[in-house]
Amino acid sequence: MEIWRLYKGVNQTLPILQRMGSGAQSVNTDIAGTLLPTKVYAKIEAVDIIDVVNQFNWTKSPITSRGNTPYIQIVEKRLVMNSNVSNIANSVYASLGSGEVLTNTLGSVASYLGNSNVGKQIINTITGLTPQEFGAAVTQGAAGSAPVRTTQAIADNINNFLRNNFQTFDNSVLQPYELLYATEPTGFAYKIPYLDNQYNSGNLTFGEGEGNIISGVAGIASDVASGIAGITGGLKPGTYIERAKQYSMGDKGRTITVKFPLLNTGKYQDILDNWQLIFGLIYQNRPGRVTRAIIDMPVIYEVLIPGIAYMPYAYINSLSVSFLGSRRTIDIEVPIFNNDSATPTVLTTTIPDAYQVEFSIEGMNEETRNLLYANVVSRPVTVGSRQGV
Repeated sequence: MEIWRLYKGVNQTLPILQRMGSGAQSVNTDIAGTLLPTKVYAKIEAVDIIDVVNQFNWTKSPITSRGNTPYIQIVEKRLVMNSNVSNIANSVYASLGSGEVLTNTLGSVASYLGNSNVGKQIINTITGLTPQEFGAAVTQGAAGSAPVRTTQAIADNINNFLRNNFQTFDNSVLQPYELLYATEPTGFAYKIPYLDNQYNSGNLTFGEGEGNIISGVAGIASDVASGIAGITGGLKPGTYIERAKQYSMGDKGRTITVKFPLLNTGKYQDILDNWQLIFGLIYQNRPGRVTRAIIDMPVIYEVLIPGIAYMPYAYINSLSVSFLGSRRTIDIEVPIFNNDSATPTVLTTTIPDAYQVEFSIEGMNEETRNLLYANVVSRPVTVGSRQGV
């Protein structure tokens, strides 16, 4: 079985890993050719999942006995836009309730981006306003008049930009997590044995005003109250006023640990499959330098462990592969094609009796009731045409 192909064209700086399966895809290798967004994969239709549970040699048990093996399913997404641009788009969109607030926000965006060609392109892509219209909108807003285009017209442009490039969900409880990350599906999705002992863990924190937009005001009021209490208490030994605490929302989700072996002591095809699986995971979870200034970021994932965990956005924060047993150096044919060659690469490498694969995947959002509900009500992760946008 051929899991992927890695192509390197003559004029191509960064080779792109292309998933092989039932759904064909085209690849745009010119990553640095456009500013927003930098998509390289075509829209993915149905692509076969990489089913480690049932199709790889990780246990001596027959395939017929693996039907009820616990598993984790991860669907890979490539980030196509800088997070700063995503945050700008969401900030402008959130300000659309008031024309005055909108123009103030546009002025802040202009100040942040500066009067550069890149800044103008970002503004035009997000809002649909030309540089002249944008400048006039900010100027007129400062003078108290309406922007060049109506707030609704700008809102429609931004909404189309977000909907065309950012992750959305069918499940209504996940709508608060929409439009956070601009992604495209890569065609890689995995079903991997989940053999860890952990069911759930996490910490909650309440503090004095953390996460509250008026925490500064609350602090001042609390200090004033303490001062008054001290004065009215006179010569009492001490005074103390209890303060109500605010829940502090974290910026990290739960961490899942995945560990499984891959055996190379069976067929020669097992060696090829195992090497491709490991190399593909490692390759996609490393940054790639496109130019001196531009990098292609590591991928992120949508994660599901049925009945245990669901994470709409997650990333692999550690990945290790160890050799087990005896090992030998052998030549294997791998689907790597250099400089437009049609011939695969013959690689001389070390193959052990088995690999021990271990990685930790961390959620990019704190686990909330929304995520717990989405997990137990229906399976929010599907493979195929609904992978991302």
